[in-house]
Amino acid sequence: MELRGFMGGIYRLTEWIARFAFVNLLWLACSLFIPLLLLMLLYAFNPEEMPEGFYFIPIAAFGAAAPFTMFPATSAMFAVIRKYVQGSEDAPVFKTFFKGFKENYVKSMWGGLFFVVFFFIIYFNYHFYTAPESNLRVLGFLFLFLAVLAVVTMFNFFNFIVHLDVKFGQLLKNAALMSIGSPLTSIGILLANGVILYLSYFQITFLVPFFTGSLMAFCTYWLYDRSFNRLLEKTRKSEEDESAQHEPSETVGTEK
Repeated sequence: MELRGFMGGIYRLTEWIARFAFVNLLWLACSLFIPLLLLMLLYAFNPEEMPEGFYFIPIAAFGAAAPFTMFPATSAMFAVIRKYVQGSEDAPVFKTFFKGFKENYVKSMWGGLFFVVFFFIIYFNYHFYTAPESNLRVLGFLFLFLAVLAVVTMFNFFNFIVHLDVKFGQLLKNAALMSIGSPLTSIGILLANGVILYLSYFQITFLVPFFTGSLMAFCTYWLYDRSFNRLLEKTRKSEEDESAQHEPSETVGTEK
């Protein structure tokens, strides 16, 4: 028997809370397993016997493991969120998550390698050009802008990887074109995720293990879905007005 009214609303709310929490916990478990294992091994040593700078090892290990753990796990989380945004509210979380993890693993891994290397290059160049002895500090702002653009492109990479069935190179191209060609959506993604991160780490810290990742994925994909559908609608209208057939747009592929 379906609950209605106030009690029905409470039931649906708790159901959605449970879904988002479950997705977030799966994402954390698959993302952080290897880095946490390395961190536990690190703390098994006597801190007094560790060489200086030894604590940098977990950070480096996390960066090295991210393409093989966090990026596939994030793609899997976006696969679940896509179902919810598109109305498939009854999609099983566990099955959908690991199906997305398996199907998108290789592309996610290559994307992780690309973005980790790219962010490292940006980080190195930013600190190089903003050093006190540098005479080209203005270039530091260029790399800061590239970092922001790369963050939005990375979010759109996850959006496209679960939405369209295209090759890896086309995924990166689509993500970059969407980030540049839809500035309002890009700003919305940055602002929404910035607010969630701020609240999670400075105001409502219990969000981190249960909701931070899944809420970020939901806001990101929801904004992307609206923008992508507007782009498709605009393309269809343009083709109808011209009464001619065109090749598919480069930002469009086969929908999953």
